[in-house]
Amino acid sequence: MLQVESFECGKPVIKSARHRTAGKRFNRIVGGYEATPHSLPWQVRVMKNEVGTLYSMCGGSLVQVRPGNSTDLVLTAAHCLEKK
Repeated sequence: MLQVESFECGKPVIKSARHRTAGKRFNRIVGGYEATPHSLPWQVRVMKNEVGTLYSMCGGSLVQVRPGNSTDLVLTAAHCLEKK
């Protein structure tokens, strides 16, 4: 069964759990917190598929160019996508 959900663009579905701090392993953002799933609907994770294994590369933000509730445009840093 396919489930399709529609959410208002830029509006979190649920509130963030700002009281939960990220563990020591993920302490690169000072004062950061572990986000609750679906609380930041404009945030994406850029991943790389290498021989069937997915690796997290960077983050990005969805950019809405036209009115509506969908976009496939992601803004991220150039170093996330360029080959070295």
